[in-house]
Amino acid sequence: ATVLVVARLGGAAAQGSFAQTKAWIDLLVVLGCFGFPQGIVYVTNKLGASAHRLAWHSVADSLAFLPVSWAITFLGTTKGWTGQTFNNGGVYIFASALAGALLVLHGLLRGVYLSRQQGASFALFSILPAITLLVAIFITRGKGYYANQILVSAFVSAIFGVVLTVVQLRCMPVCYAETPWRALFANSTHSFVQSMLMVLQPLLSYALLRAADDYTQVGYLNAGIFLSQGLIVPVGLISPLMFAHWTSRYDAGLLWRLRRQTIRWVMLGIPASLFLAIIAQRVTPLIFGRDYLVASTAVALMVCSVPQALHSRLLAPALHAQGFPGVNTICAGVRLAGLALFGWLLSQSGVSALNAAALGWSVGELLSLAWVLWMMHRLD
Repeated sequence: ATVLVVARLGGAAAQGSFAQTKAWIDLLVVLGCFGFPQGIVYVTNKLGASAHRLAWHSVADSLAFLPVSWAITFLGTTKGWTGQTFNNGGVYIFASALAGALLVLHGLLRGVYLSRQQGASFALFSILPAITLLVAIFITRGKGYYANQILVSAFVSAIFGVVLTVVQLRCMPVCYAETPWRALFANSTHSFVQSMLMVLQPLLSYALLRAADDYTQVGYLNAGIFLSQGLIVPVGLISPLMFAHWTSRYDAGLLWRLRRQTIRWVMLGIPASLFLAIIAQRVTPLIFGRDYLVASTAVALMVCSVPQALHSRLLAPALHAQGFPGVNTICAGVRLAGLALFGWLLSQSGVSALNAAALGWSVGELLSLAWVLWMMHRLD
């Protein structure tokens, strides 16, 4: 909804600026969280680690990450990696770095909260940054300053995160058992690598356009990213719940039951892909405005891989919970490599950079699903 509002209020150029700012801050959040949210769920459910102690660790981690976030953003802005010019760079660096650190706190506390609460309140806690960002965009009428708007959203989310976590932990007996650091890092590393590869996917897509200062082309591409990722948001919301459920009990036949549904899912995915591509081709200018008519083909190319992306994302928490997080890590690597290789090859063969990046995105999704299904066949 926020992406749609930005596109409507400011057009493709504003959407491109917003997309690059958000992608950079997403990268900071992934670096700061280091996969710990999933690791926290694992060690609390499987090893009885102290949620109280992990909550304090989360606060310390976010504070320690703040200077690192500032240094990375300063370097990224001066080198042009953030996609932003250095005009008013000091404000951009401060807002981005602080927003990243606050969202790290929200993300870590989200892991602690999930280990205690898996109902509607957790879902609301999860989408709180998006809700507050949408409100901030509406209040400012989309007039740029996206790092500042994300900062406001991050601050509100972090405050609510602390309050909700404190309220939840007060209902539990205080336990300060030693934190199993080795298990925490072992189970967080794969999640960190997966998250890094996933957050690099849109950044690499923007880089394939070969024009870091061309916000309009980035905005067109981000329309496809918006729809393709937006359609899998429901899976992203229930995936942590599925992971928490499957790590809290032993289910020997889980992968076998999921693999039995593979043929049905794949066969349903083919007509679903065609249907989504046709719909996207027609509705893109209706949703974003007539200026986006030139992006309709690129959006359709990206949206057609949504059924395959849904399939892959649904299998990921099951594989992690069954002790095979490495499969998901390689899956994310295959997705990124497919995007980079095919996007570059297509652009070199004469395909427009916009369509090349879009088609490379879908090829990466197809290759990653093929990898997961092949590994599930071997593991079963």
